[in-house]
Amino acid sequence: MRTVSPARVLLAVAVAALSTALLAAPATAGPGDPPSLFPSGPAIVRVGPGMTAPKPVQVEIRNDGDLAAGVVVTVDATDVPEAFDIDLPGTDQGCTTVGDVARCELAELGFGEAHTYTFGVAAAGTTAAEGAVRVSSTAGNAPQENSTTIGLALVAAGVDLALAPVVPTPPGYWSLDPGDSVDVPVQVRNDGGAAATGVVLRIGTHAEDASTDMIQLVAPYDNCTVDPDLHDLTCAFDTTVGPGETFAIDPATPVRAKVNDAAPGNNSYAATVAVSAAAEVPAAKSAGRVARLVPVSTLVADLNGYDNSQVLIITVEGLRAAEGVAVGATVTGDIGDSRTVAVGFRNDGPAAVAAREGNGGGARVLLPAGLKVTGICDGCRPMRGAEVLPPDDLRGLEYACPAGGFILPGATEWCRFDVEIVARPGQAGWIRINSGQQDRNPANDVAPILLVVPGGGTGGGEEGLPITGLPAGPTAGAGTILVGLGLAALILTRRRGATGLNSGRGREAGRSRRRGA
Repeated sequence: MRTVSPARVLLAVAVAALSTALLAAPATAGPGDPPSLFPSGPAIVRVGPGMTAPKPVQVEIRNDGDLAAGVVVTVDATDVPEAFDIDLPGTDQGCTTVGDVARCELAELGFGEAHTYTFGVAAAGTTAAEGAVRVSSTAGNAPQENSTTIGLALVAAGVDLALAPVVPTPPGYWSLDPGDSVDVPVQVRNDGGAAATGVVLRIGTHAEDASTDMIQLVAPYDNCTVDPDLHDLTCAFDTTVGPGETFAIDPATPVRAKVNDAAPGNNSYAATVAVSAAAEVPAAKSAGRVARLVPVSTLVADLNGYDNSQVLIITVEGLRAAEGVAVGATVTGDIGDSRTVAVGFRNDGPAAVAAREGNGGGARVLLPAGLKVTGICDGCRPMRGAEVLPPDDLRGLEYACPAGGFILPGATEWCRFDVEIVARPGQAGWIRINSGQQDRNPANDVAPILLVVPGGGTGGGEEGLPITGLPAGPTAGAGTILVGLGLAALILTRRRGATGLNSGRGREAGRSRRRGA
């Protein structure tokens, strides 16, 4: 292995202090715990002949504990064979190199902060070979060493696209207002030794329902398409990107990310941006655009797929008002009859309701005395005060129903209970919704649920209605257990099927699923 000058232009320091848990893995420690430093990087890096510069490899050192002082990071390339050239991090990154080992020092690293070091890898031969770089970290007040190993592989020449960050660093996100948009700054570099004869761009918001997506993708071009199921945008470019070259979308044909006009705010919304190399690109349909958009029939392999994607984050500051209204019901029938009780959460706007923990979207339901529950909405849980009961315990009449996603202005999310009338009316029931801090009028957050038996009267009137603004303990406790929504799930996975009062599944024309006893 030959160690060459560490002062390459490609090797630069990047300090990433991510203030949001959107991109971070779940922490195993927290403030007040001892410093907990963990290095991380790609599992394997592939390089081949024909590269015009070393492949930049980033290693992140993250602290999931209390303030770490006197941080020392070691990048050890002693196990790298002569088939590879390694550019170790140098003085521009606060590192000193002795032989095949770089020692990097950092005065301190706070809780939740991360620091990135970069080294380079290139092929020094043409015969297949393997190696490994070991990265370790310690701190003066946390001497325990943690390490990770990054495998190296020398392979045949190939395409190796790398996507630059699509958000400004810092702060690591775009700050926009509802209705505003930003041109997605797609910039692709080919680190490989073979040319990519076309590039495919995909942007995914992972929304099951495009109408409730808080990031809307705008690309009014003939050869940009939107997947009807995934709501992902795909654009194909007939531009060849050779080894060492960089491709960027022509400013004349931007792809824009627009914030939904109804975005509730006080939140961050995310999309995944990814690129792939393409082959067998047909001739462009028309001329006149620097980056023409055309169909692509075949994708080609990429040497290192880990750096082909980035996360687009848009933050909307400030919470927009939304008027949540509880929708009650009246159950009419004789003893022995079976009925379906539909209660709902209506959003009178002007903004969408962000149905997430701590900001509303769920409901508490007490069915009227005289009913026996035989089936409930998926996701609703039986309750006894603040106590969450087993999901198959349908002996009681009180239920907590979460919501997920967003409830748009003018939409009503329904929850349906299958019941049997078993007695004359007793005390009336109610539905109490939680609109969170967006709601400016809590008076309409509660609506009655009445039982009427001909000849048997109407149960309870409104005497059984709860007082609005009940103590937060039971409601917050149920929300913590039942809602538990996190934006990470929205960035990295498609949302699962809707449950309870769930956006996109229980609207005016929809039906919510029920689970029998």
